[in-house]
Amino acid sequence: MKEPARFVRFLIALQVVLLLASRAYPQGKTQKWTEVQSPHFSVVTNGSERQGRQLAYQFEAIRSVFEQTLGLRVESGKPFVVMAFKDEKSMRAAMPEYWEKKGQAHPAGWFMPSGDKIYAVIRLDAGGEDPYSIVYHEYTHMVLHLNERSLPLWMSEGLAEFYSHSMIGEKEVGLGRPDAYRIQTLREGKLLPLAELFRVTYDSPHYTEAAKVPMFYAESWVLTHYLMLFERERGEAGQPNRLSQFLSLLRQGIDQDEAIRQVFDDLGKLQADLEGYLRRVTFPYIRIKTKAAGTPKDFGARVLSPAETAARLGDFRLQGRRPQDAKPLLEEALRLQPDLASAQESLGFLFMRQGDRAEALRWFDRAIAGDSRSFLAHYYHATLTLIELGTTDGAGQAAASLERALQLNPYFVPAYIALARLYLRDDQKVDRALVMARQAVDLEPGSFSNQMMLGNVLVRLGRYEEALKLAKTMERNASSRVEKSMVQSFIESLRRVQEKKDPSSSANRITTPG
Repeated sequence: MKEPARFVRFLIALQVVLLLASRAYPQGKTQKWTEVQSPHFSVVTNGSERQGRQLAYQFEAIRSVFEQTLGLRVESGKPFVVMAFKDEKSMRAAMPEYWEKKGQAHPAGWFMPSGDKIYAVIRLDAGGEDPYSIVYHEYTHMVLHLNERSLPLWMSEGLAEFYSHSMIGEKEVGLGRPDAYRIQTLREGKLLPLAELFRVTYDSPHYTEAAKVPMFYAESWVLTHYLMLFERERGEAGQPNRLSQFLSLLRQGIDQDEAIRQVFDDLGKLQADLEGYLRRVTFPYIRIKTKAAGTPKDFGARVLSPAETAARLGDFRLQGRRPQDAKPLLEEALRLQPDLASAQESLGFLFMRQGDRAEALRWFDRAIAGDSRSFLAHYYHATLTLIELGTTDGAGQAAASLERALQLNPYFVPAYIALARLYLRDDQKVDRALVMARQAVDLEPGSFSNQMMLGNVLVRLGRYEEALKLAKTMERNASSRVEKSMVQSFIESLRRVQEKKDPSSSANRITTPG
């Protein structure tokens, strides 16, 4: 006797769900996954607890180096999760899209920042001298972006390359280990004139054309290496190195050309010194005692339950190229533990990305009820409330949710920007919008969008000259033609607004800078 057609369809659907889950959830019911929590990082691994503790320490150590050597702020306000897979097989099971194209490179690490959290991906069995250099490289960019409105491209990439080769020990970090590939590129090719190197932007051939990119990166690295370590080698360790002096001038608003003139004076001599530096047999190398927050044995560690494992892997899948694979994992997590707030939050985010706002809001509501300390759930709850109810009916609820998110995480910049937008719509709260926008810029001065928001608030308050001063700085530091065009349009709109306010006054008229 044949089975009813409906039951057959049910079995087929069940098989599809299980197949998707098996691909996205690598042996989650049999593998042990451990979470190690250090003061600033979460490491989730199916390797050993010892490996997880050591990896958390490595990230704490490299984080401290940025504070010690460049005096940079390193708190991003976003959860930083390190997914550490014990081998290629388990990494491939969790990220199959990176293996689908034949011949595609499979690096030992990835860096996956998003709007609300940061994922670093590590393969624990990777070999070689620098298996995680790409992760440290991108982490350096993230830290620089937190601190600087704009850096010359050579300096940004040079610093990222410099720190990407850090050697992290138990009590110290080694800085300055040379990259054999970069040195070979420099010695076999012809260095760019420094004046040309300093002019490279994101649109330049040396950054966009594959044949020219290696020399740009290599020369940016060696110049940074020279400036960071040469004075120390010559016995001037007590003096700020020239790179720090250059950075200090940029922070004061001095443009790159003037900063170069003040710090380097003679580019011809610097070029000759750099070429001589490349002929060395050995390069300077320094060891810095770390001020990492704790030691591996100090960090908390626990084995994740099957539900927590599914939720973690599901949230990780949301950041990848096939976020649809996350849903079976998150549903499995909630089947095992219906009140698991982390899974509810991630499911809400999934539905939000799919455009189902009502369903997303329902899951964020449940996440907040289950864990009132989920700042991301509060933030997205506010965002969706404004969309669903509008600024008239939803403003109060949204503001309360955003303020709660900032109470839980005062470094989370998107919440400041959302509050600034919300207060900007209320004539009685524009001053509060200014406070929020300034706070966002203070926390992430490298963000172009944060600066644009501050400019809009200043215009709303009629503080045109202050807005113009900000706009001129933004125009000078624009990292692309798109940004420069946006700033120029903003400046032109400032001119029109002021002319409308006082058409007879030419003394106060804002003009587009030439």
